[in-house]
Amino acid sequence: MEGRHALGSRWNDGHYLVLEAIGNGAFGTVWRSVESSSGQVVAIKRVALDDRYQNRELSVMQELTHPNIVRHHDHFFTQEEALKNWTSPHSPRT
Repeated sequence: MEGRHALGSRWNDGHYLVLEAIGNGAFGTVWRSVESSSGQVVAIKRVALDDRYQNRELSVMQELTHPNIVRHHDHFFTQEEALKNWTSPHSPRT
């Protein structure tokens, strides 16, 4: 997933500008990005849609509100690559 997205790519019809990959794991990659409309730095987690897994993390993140849990900011789907993406405010400490 990482190699197909160059520094400076724009996602979600230009709404986000990709700055760098900051982490990856078995299910996806996290990217430091900037929300174009506000200038807010966000983390975008891209996860491949897979029928073998329920992919419930997004629905859980939307419901959680706790000071020790990264909050959900936005989400969008990328149909051509079968990816779901969600954003959270980026904090270099997390």
